[in-house]
Amino acid sequence: MPWQDRIQPASYTSPSGLVFPFIYENVSRSVSKKTAAYSFSGGDGSFIQDLGHDGFRYSMQIIFSGDDHDVVADNFMDGLPENGVGRLQHPRYGIVNVVPFGDISQRDDL
Repeated sequence: MPWQDRIQPASYTSPSGLVFPFIYENVSRSVSKKTAAYSFSGGDGSFIQDLGHDGFRYSMQIIFSGDDHDVVADNFMDGLPENGVGRLQHPRYGIVNVVPFGDISQRDDL
């Protein structure tokens, strides 16, 4: 089965239950390992302590299309600041519980 057959439809469900399907490009995910390095006198190398990891981050450029894309995009932006955990149906990584954070911008290419 080629990778294109494993891609799923994408959507975001806000904590209040509003569902926003979208198309996308430039998807990625990242995670930061939490570690501490210790060097001791008289020894070579370092001891690395594994302290787990931060949460995964899913970056996406999403696109709303259609006659009412402007209204849907505005409603989506209004739903992002809701308190609580939302659900991302990621096209590549499946269903993920998420809390949107950081700088989120809306660009309207009219």
